[in-house]
Amino acid sequence: MEWFLSIVTENAAHAHWWVFGALMLAGLNLPISEELVLLVGGVAASSVEATGTLKIYLFIFAGAYASDWMVYFFGRLLGPRLWRIAWFRRTIKQHRLKQMEIGRASCRERV
Repeated sequence: MEWFLSIVTENAAHAHWWVFGALMLAGLNLPISEELVLLVGGVAASSVEATGTLKIYLFIFAGAYASDWMVYFFGRLLGPRLWRIAWFRRTIKQHRLKQMEIGRASCRERV
């Protein structure tokens, strides 16, 4: 992630786009730490002029929010259809899926 920090600080005028893009990629389960991206965004916000601080804050917020919702809706809309793909059937075994369904049902009963 050092390369990301150097890119963000060298291109501070466009740091909000770099941070937003990294958060979206982290939402797709690429090995990017969201916490580290947030820290880098804070460093970039402190290194740019005062007018860029609000912009980078809004892009960090929007990136974190959108990436979490993106993954939720992928699972919500495509979840049952993903079982048609052989890779998903091999990755998530049937008994694990049943355990998740039981856990989700018990959470609904508590509410």
